[in-house]
Amino acid sequence: MVFARSAAEHVTDIVANQEGAIPDSTEEKEYVGALWLGMRAEVARSRAKLQKLLWEQAGIVRSVKGLLRCQSEIEALQRKAKGIRELTGIQQEVLELQNLITVAGLITDAALLRRENVGGHFVKENLSELCAV
Repeated sequence: MVFARSAAEHVTDIVANQEGAIPDSTEEKEYVGALWLGMRAEVARSRAKLQKLLWEQAGIVRSVKGLLRCQSEIEALQRKAKGIRELTGIQQEVLELQNLITVAGLITDAALLRRENVGGHFVKENLSELCAV
């Protein structure tokens, strides 16, 4: 407790002496507030849809057709999440959804680029090659 006050004063001095340390933009002030119930439900639905989509189209057994479909649905979810973000401001649930969508897109893109069967998944189009060996 003795050092806590000293540390707090030290940090306050450092921040006060740095230009632009405290943001003035209205966007930064959007951290205040809560995500209203309707938007929270929409974020939850989008997140569940993304999880189901990845499991079904980019899971252990993948197909090029399924991955392409997954890519287009991920793009639609990205647009939807951006719209939610514009309506609600900076909210943790929305930012998490946007991050999950970004990762899903990267997974799908990487799976499409790497067609050979390695590790814990395989692409169905290449299954015939495995069975022929």
